[in-house]
Amino acid sequence: MKNNALKSTFLLLFLGAIILNFSNCNKILDAFDIDASFSKTLTIDVGPDDELIFEDEEEIDLSNNEDFNNNKDQIDKFTLKELNYMVEYYEGDPGIYGSGTVVFLSNGNQVGDAIAQSDVDFHALSLTAETVVLPVTENTKDAVAEVLKNNMKITVAMMGTVTNKPVYVDLKVTAVIKAKVQP
Repeated sequence: MKNNALKSTFLLLFLGAIILNFSNCNKILDAFDIDASFSKTLTIDVGPDDELIFEDEEEIDLSNNEDFNNNKDQIDKFTLKELNYMVEYYEGDPGIYGSGTVVFLSNGNQVGDAIAQSDVDFHALSLTAETVVLPVTENTKDAVAEVLKNNMKITVAMMGTVTNKPVYVDLKVTAVIKAKVQP
């Protein structure tokens, strides 16, 4: 009799532990964030016979990231946390400066506000490997988030002028993007 009471107590404790364990599975279903950096190389290539202008663009495709792609149907909100660049390669005389804008595009149309930069010393940046954080407006962050929510792709474009030629610059442009995933 005592043995049956112990078995019953053990069985109840065991079932309670199982129920408690399964109730903790709800934590798996809680919302979570995905953070990732997407880097592209934009190039300024002004040859000796060219005008002093440059332009380049690259597409950021979030679906190429496994975390974003696996959760795309449950993503509730995107956030552009930061846009920055650094000079990866510089070829040209010291003292060549660049001025221009960086914009986001979707289907060829500008998204949000242009980000202006003036008198950027690409040679000095190449020596320091400094990362320059671009001042992205809230309007632009909201507009980029909406585009990403609809198709998970956006294009980063730059255009501008340089003070002298020839000059060749590779800029590593990085967008840090966060997504809120709902169960």
